[in-house]
Amino acid sequence: MDQKQIQFVFPCRDEPLDRLAATIIPIARLVPNAGFTVVDDYSRETNPADILGYAGVPAEIVDRTTVLPPRGKPGAGAAMFRGLQCVVEGDETRVAVTCEADGSVEPGELVRMVELASAFDVVFASRWISHSATSKFGTNRKLLSNVASLIHRSVRMPGALPSDWTLFYRAYSRPAVEQILTDGATAPAGFSFQAWAAHRVLESGLNWKEVPVQYHYRIHGESLALRHLSQTSEHLWLASREFKDRILGRKL
Repeated sequence: MDQKQIQFVFPCRDEPLDRLAATIIPIARLVPNAGFTVVDDYSRETNPADILGYAGVPAEIVDRTTVLPPRGKPGAGAAMFRGLQCVVEGDETRVAVTCEADGSVEPGELVRMVELASAFDVVFASRWISHSATSKFGTNRKLLSNVASLIHRSVRMPGALPSDWTLFYRAYSRPAVEQILTDGATAPAGFSFQAWAAHRVLESGLNWKEVPVQYHYRIHGESLALRHLSQTSEHLWLASREFKDRILGRKL
C-alpha cells in the first residue's frame, strides 16, 4: 500500500505538545510518507503548524499534519469522530489508524496493523488475547476495560467477537470509516465511542481481525480516563441502548 494513503488520527484534549511530538516522530520515521490528523484546542491558534514546529516536530512531518479544532460536545469520542471526518474528506486516504498521544503501543505494532488493513476492514488491537501483554496498567484500569468489554460482548453474543472494546488503537479501511460516519448522529462524545464504533462494524458485517499488542501504559503523560469515573455508566447506557435495538430489530 502507498504510504500516502495512510492517516494516523490522534483525538486529543489540551495535549502537551512535547508529548504529541514524542508520539508522532517515531511513527513518521517508520512510515515516512503517511499523514497525521490531530484534533485539539490549540488548533485554534493562527498557525498550529508553527506550534508543532516549536515542539520539535520536523518540518517535513509538520507539512503532512492536519491540526483541527474539536466540534460540538467536548470528549474523546467527539474528537475521534471529527478526525475520521477529516480523513474521508481526502480522496487519497485508504486506511485510518486511530491512536492516542501517549506512546502506549509501539510504532512497529501500528505498522503491522496497517499491513493487515489491506485484507480486513478493521484491525482491533487487543490487550486481552494470547501473546498480548500490559505493563504499568493498574488494577482499576484493567477492571474498567474488562468490565466494559464484557458488557458489550454480552450484547452481541453469540458469535466471534473482539475482546478489547475500549482501546483506541485500531486500523480502519476507508469503507469502515464511511460506515461509522453514516451513523454519526448517535455517536457518543465520550470514551464509549470506541465501543459504539465496534458495534457499528459488527452490525454492518464488515470483516475484522484482532491482533495482540504489548501495551505499555502511558509512556507519555497521564490518562484522562482516570478523571472520568462516569465511564462505566457511559458503557452501561450504550450497551443497554444497543441491546434494546437488537431486540426490537432496528438500528440506532
